[in-house]
Order: sequence, then C-alpha cells, then structure tokens
Amino acid sequence: MEKSKENEGVIEYDAKCNGLYKTWLQCLSDSECVRNHPDQSRALYECSQPDSQGVLKICRTFQTSFATCRRDTIDRRKRIRGNPGF
Repeated sequence: MEKSKENEGVIEYDAKCNGLYKTWLQCLSDSECVRNHPDQSRALYECSQPDSQGVLKICRTFQTSFATCRRDTIDRRKRIRGNPGF
C-alpha cells in the first residue's frame, strides 16, 4: 500500500482512491457551504462534517465512497482481490 503524500496542501492518496478524493474535493469546493463560509482556511474541514448545511447529497455520496475505498485498502482480503477503481 502506498503512503499518502502531501504536496502544496493537497494530500494525494494511492491511485485506487485518488480519483474519488479529487472528485469529492471538487464537489465540496463548489458547494454553497464552502463558498459562503466565513473562515476559508477551515471551510473544507467544517463543511465535510456530517451536520453541515449547504452540501449537496452527491458530495456526501463521494465522501462515503472515498471512505469505503480507503477502508478497503487496509482490508487484506480486498488488497489481494483488488479494489474496484474509480
């Protein structure tokens, strides 16, 4: 399993989950919650919380899919069989 790398404030995960991660971040960045947040440095963190308002349902779906992908990279059975890519 490849370790995550941080380049210029953006974390890059292994290739299996990287597409989901980038899609989720883009969706979250375009959401009303992030655009109207008073503190832009904490906007992504606070808007990714389950109780935040103004985030589309599809963004929550991407978040759940990304979490499942990351969890499956740790599961030994999934690592042997392979992870379905995005």
